[in-house]
Amino acid sequence: MNSPNLQGLRSIAADSQLTVNNYLENPSDRVARVKALRDAKNLVTELQDGDDAFFARIAQVYAAHALRFTMAIGAFEKIPRKGSITAATLAAEVGSEKTWISMSLREQLW
Repeated sequence: MNSPNLQGLRSIAADSQLTVNNYLENPSDRVARVKALRDAKNLVTELQDGDDAFFARIAQVYAAHALRFTMAIGAFEKIPRKGSITAATLAAEVGSEKTWISMSLREQLW
């Protein structure tokens, strides 16, 4: 593992802390929120090593495929706006397997 750039990390951490504090002072400010998100992502990226970054990208690809599958079978349209539905009932309504529905929807929660 390469040694981290500690000075760069300190700078990114300071930027992140500043923008998060700005957002906390005015949580209705969308620009402040977007800046805080950007800086938080930069901090995470700086902290990741090669393995972390690789597996994060794999997780993004998996999540995209799960979302595409869920949309393609029309599962979101079958979920009631009020109340609840079981994975088994949803699977039956869209013609899928309960396991696929459960895994696909669980991925959307992340």
